[in-house]
Amino acid sequence: MENEDKQIKQKFSIELKLLSILLFFGLLYIFVTPPFQMADEDSHFKRAFLVSQFDFIPQANEKNELGFYLPKAVLDFEADNRYMMGDASQKFNYQKYYSTITTSTDYTEKVFSQFSTVETNPLLYIPQALSMLLFRIFIYIFSLGKSELINPMSYMYAGRIGNLLFFIFCAYKAIKWIPFYKRVLFLILCMPMTLGLVSSLSYDSMVISICLLFISLILKLSFDKKHEKINRKHIIILCILSFVLIELKQVYFPIIFLFFLIPTSKFYSTKKKYLYFSLITLAGIVNYLLWAVISTIHGHFGPDQSDSTNQLIFILSNPFEYFLIIARTFYHLSFFYTNSFIGNLGWLDANFPPTFIYLYCLLILLTAIIDSNKNISFNILRRLFIFAIFAVVVVLIETGLYLTWTSIPSIGGVGYAQVSGVQGRYFIPIILLALILLYNNKLSKYLKFEHNEIINTMLIAFCSFSCMLMFFLLIIRYWIPAV
Repeated sequence: MENEDKQIKQKFSIELKLLSILLFFGLLYIFVTPPFQMADEDSHFKRAFLVSQFDFIPQANEKNELGFYLPKAVLDFEADNRYMMGDASQKFNYQKYYSTITTSTDYTEKVFSQFSTVETNPLLYIPQALSMLLFRIFIYIFSLGKSELINPMSYMYAGRIGNLLFFIFCAYKAIKWIPFYKRVLFLILCMPMTLGLVSSLSYDSMVISICLLFISLILKLSFDKKHEKINRKHIIILCILSFVLIELKQVYFPIIFLFFLIPTSKFYSTKKKYLYFSLITLAGIVNYLLWAVISTIHGHFGPDQSDSTNQLIFILSNPFEYFLIIARTFYHLSFFYTNSFIGNLGWLDANFPPTFIYLYCLLILLTAIIDSNKNISFNILRRLFIFAIFAVVVVLIETGLYLTWTSIPSIGGVGYAQVSGVQGRYFIPIILLALILLYNNKLSKYLKFEHNEIINTMLIAFCSFSCMLMFFLLIIRYWIPAV
């Protein structure tokens, strides 16, 4: 009984530490990182701002271009802060920061604007937009209707905070639900790349959190003996997650097939199991088709420079050669993938030392071997099934960018020898599926409570060091001028 109490305390400890690290360092990064200093944050800011204004559907201008009419003040704010993008020699201007945050703003004049997230489903910006909206209401009430006191930079910070808080909620639920690999998940959630994304306006925060939440819940329902039967509440949650999942990035949707890990005995019948799976799948497809219809009605964003049709024909005509292209890509870009998975911050111009990158990877791998639940085991078929889903998603990620990005003649063209555009951060939402190959529950019986406490302390200390190193790197990159 005493041992069980200790185990409960251990689980609670790692969840509490996760909340502390994410909240403290996340808020720190929000205000230390200058505006638009995460990949595509400029486009995410404009889309989130529009959603907060209940402007969801793009419209065509007189040239039949698809976009939005944005306040000129918002576009000026973006233009004033573009000088640091991709230029490591540029630093944030202290005086500009002070004057911007204290200046009232006129939002009446509007200008037509095109940007990369014009056709993105507004659902992906609910956390950021809701936070912006609540902030606007708060200021409006306490300033007696003087909404011009809210400047674009304040909106940006409000959106970042909303994004972070949503991620923290999902991360807490995920680490609470998952029946094993709590420490592995802890390391993934505290990676510099993860923290950089969730403390920005990027919808990658939702991509990571929803995918990990879905995977954690499926594993809980599959292996937690407390859940003897799957009830309506579980199916509703899975339907909601599926509804959001397909709109994040369609390439991640195959993870819904993890549903078949849940034993049939937990359903009233095999027919019921397939019925529930159909409902979960349908929830995602309906949402996808709904937004696809709306997008079609309002046209498409800009001219398509890619040659995706001929690229697809090339792939189908040369499947073996395409397999070699993917293998070649992983071989030649192995460090770039690893670096941008662990912590390639900013516009890929704020880097950690390679030693730190490899050390973090090694720690994740070692933790995946020793972090287990003695009551949960995986046979070969289950491991292969889970890894197959991971492999399918990886191929879809590579193929998606090979079709839409690599096929652009100036980038590579049809049949190019390597996939361009893929970054390591795209694998964060699914990396748990690959790590399960290393799972070994036999080691857990050799680890006593004291050993687990030492491991937990070391992991928390390492993650705290990682977060402090990230803070130092951001200060050096954006705030301290070169001598």
